[in-house]
Amino acid sequence: MKDNNDNVQNNKPIVNTQKAIKVFGAVIYIYILALNIINMQRMYLLCIPLLILMLFIFMKLNKNINNIVDAHILNHRNVFIIVLFIISTVIMLFFAVRLQVGLTWDNGEILRSSYEFVKEKQLSDAPYFAKYPNNQLVLFIEIILIKIIGLFNSNLTFNQWIDCGIIINVFIIQISIFIFYQTLRNILKEKEALLFLIFMMSCLPLYLYATFLYTDSLGLLLVSIMSLIFYRGCCSKSGYSWIYIVMTGAIGALGYALKPTIIIYIISFIVIHFLVSINRKAIIYGLLLLVMSISIGMIVNNVITKNLTNFYHISKQQYVMYQMPKIHWIMMSLKGDGGYNIKDVAFTSRFKSYNSKQNADLILLRSRVATYGISGMTKHCLYKKVKRTWCNSALGANDYISRKPYHKGRLYQLMAIDGHCNWLSIFYMYIWWILILAGVICSFIIDHSRNYLLSMFRLSLIGIFAFELLWECNARYLLIFIPAMVTVAVNGWNKLFDKLLMNRGNAVREGKND
Repeated sequence: MKDNNDNVQNNKPIVNTQKAIKVFGAVIYIYILALNIINMQRMYLLCIPLLILMLFIFMKLNKNINNIVDAHILNHRNVFIIVLFIISTVIMLFFAVRLQVGLTWDNGEILRSSYEFVKEKQLSDAPYFAKYPNNQLVLFIEIILIKIIGLFNSNLTFNQWIDCGIIINVFIIQISIFIFYQTLRNILKEKEALLFLIFMMSCLPLYLYATFLYTDSLGLLLVSIMSLIFYRGCCSKSGYSWIYIVMTGAIGALGYALKPTIIIYIISFIVIHFLVSINRKAIIYGLLLLVMSISIGMIVNNVITKNLTNFYHISKQQYVMYQMPKIHWIMMSLKGDGGYNIKDVAFTSRFKSYNSKQNADLILLRSRVATYGISGMTKHCLYKKVKRTWCNSALGANDYISRKPYHKGRLYQLMAIDGHCNWLSIFYMYIWWILILAGVICSFIIDHSRNYLLSMFRLSLIGIFAFELLWECNARYLLIFIPAMVTVAVNGWNKLFDKLLMNRGNAVREGKND
């Protein structure tokens, strides 16, 4: 493996901290995998022996597979990758068009409002964007896109904008995958980087979400750029490495304004930086960079927020009346299965000021915690919420495409949550999901390298688990962490196969000696 960070000096407290993180991560993902298997319907349990059979065949044919890869793929890598991206893009476009839905949930509101703002120069539903200010940046991005498209088509209709949005979204997803691939070529073996590409392009939820131009795909793009810049900064030998670190902070701030869960990546960047920077000079230098990066990030975030508020003509009074306090999502997560609850939204919306909303939600939050007790809270968070989030191999996509669908043809019946033959797609997604979860576990347990990016990705996977326990949980929030999961899983499977093949080779040699 190419790793410019493995030459870090040995330091016992740092090593122990990293080991603790890996043990903690392994326990979490073993639990998630076990919960997936326990909660599977009987027909989907067939994927377990099927996976074991596939892995057994792979082990037996490993030498032949390596020869084929070396002779026919790596020697024509560029052609293979181009063909792979073309096929994936065409299929994704087909899925996005055939699984298109009407205006529903936040995505529909933003598509409608962006077109309305360009045509009418105002928002008819400004209270929505005062209520959920995190959607203001994605609205601005879509307004810019409409204006750019309008340069080529001055009579752009709403339906044409929807179609253009789908095409743009598909290319955003594909570009994000490509940037991740280019980054991983520097830290993984070429075969592992190709395996990452194959896993990403076989991730069915990405194809199902391709019809929605929303913060998930845009967040995916920002995370891919941020990861590339962060890696370049960590590996830079010049005196300009600080520029990369500061750029990471600035892009992270932009990402936070777009998709708040990106903050988990930023925190992971910071923690890993200090875990591997073990000499005093590097820590002081890192602290200065961190302060500079966060300062720039806060400035960027404040400028974005202030200017967007003025741009949309949202008044302070509207914020006071409609904005939801952050405690609302924590309170809402303590009811039912921990997901979005329309009754809780209605409850909080009854109050006419931000402070009264916050006080009411805090009282209800304390009441729910007291009602649950320790055992009830444990069951709710570690069973109900984890099950809702992590035992959904479709990441909720099959539910979203079933809301106001335009077409109910064969593809819909195969993919949607209410489709007649959706068990086939669920079966496939379970195989993919369990492979990824098992690979993540292997990486946490077996990999002992100190690679910056891999360590950061592993820590971010612990971070998103913790976030989903605390916040309103939704499997869709995992989407921007899929590249991190796949990277860690590919690393895990590679380490496992290397270990098994090495042990088998040693056993053969010992047999010959006997």
